[in-house]
Amino acid sequence: MNLGNFRFSDAGPDQVRATLTSLYGKNRFSFLGDDRRARITLHGRSAGGVGVIRARFSMPFRLSLEGLAPDDGGLAIFLRTKGNARVQTPDRVVDCEQGRWIPFASGAAREVETSHDLADTAIIIAPSLVNAACRSYLGAAPAEPLKLDSSPLAPSLAARWAEIVGALDALTAIHDCPADPVESVAEHGVSLLLDQHPHNFARYGRSAPAHGEADAGVLPTPGHTGQPTLTGTQIEVLRSYIGASLDGRIDVPALASLVGMGTTRFALAFRHAFGTTPGHYVRDERLRRAMWLLEHETMSIAAVAAEAGFSSQSHLVARMLAFAGVTPREYRRSRRDRRNADGHSKG
Repeated sequence: MNLGNFRFSDAGPDQVRATLTSLYGKNRFSFLGDDRRARITLHGRSAGGVGVIRARFSMPFRLSLEGLAPDDGGLAIFLRTKGNARVQTPDRVVDCEQGRWIPFASGAAREVETSHDLADTAIIIAPSLVNAACRSYLGAAPAEPLKLDSSPLAPSLAARWAEIVGALDALTAIHDCPADPVESVAEHGVSLLLDQHPHNFARYGRSAPAHGEADAGVLPTPGHTGQPTLTGTQIEVLRSYIGASLDGRIDVPALASLVGMGTTRFALAFRHAFGTTPGHYVRDERLRRAMWLLEHETMSIAAVAAEAGFSSQSHLVARMLAFAGVTPREYRRSRRDRRNADGHSKG
């Protein structure tokens, strides 16, 4: 598989349709609304048979995959960083909720539909890497492609997969990265799925636990009774998730599930890593987002408040007054006046 590397941001509806047509064919993708306002951000990198793709759609859409020939044996692992989606598979409809890792075997998805804007991270793994992990798991070449249960990964498995994705993300960012380390990390990730998530090979050799049993059988890690901590990868996963979700609801249970912790231990680990509570961190990030928008965008104050996740324009005004001693309008004017003055002085 060679996805290549691509990056475009704030693409309009025509470019979106052209790109998705090149991937899936004509008349398979449609926005569910006035597509004159449709925008998409899409970034992709690949190396060693693995693709890391991040996408953000500004409005609801429907994508039909019915009838496409599957790339037999490949896998796609999705993390919804914003919004929810409903995916039709041959067996059922899968609810892909925000903050949950969902695995799909190649060709399993028949239709994807969202009810609002959506952002996600997708890890695409080539059939050769999946087959290598399956051979190791079974002790022999698989007689059929791997078929994973398309249900959310259990919290402990999701936390480990977040670390896998962090490693793949870093490796694919390296120019001319050798294939071996990428393949090794990807195969390790697939082996975790084989060991801890339901699939069609579970009846052979080693048996994978039923969905949800992985958490019950997890042994405590060294020092588990002491100060709970977050790994560097877990911290980056949390930063990315919060940054992509500021305009929606962010709660502690959802954050805790991303890193496979209970809410109490997570709150302690978060404070230890970030120096503040989750609620205060989210509040401060919303204010930073609002201040950046005020300085760099022309949208109304009410629109800035909504985009940054404030409950109302008056809520943003109160936070700005408390933090900076100025209203949003005064802050915008002062920043633009400063830029103008800097421009004149350089001229």
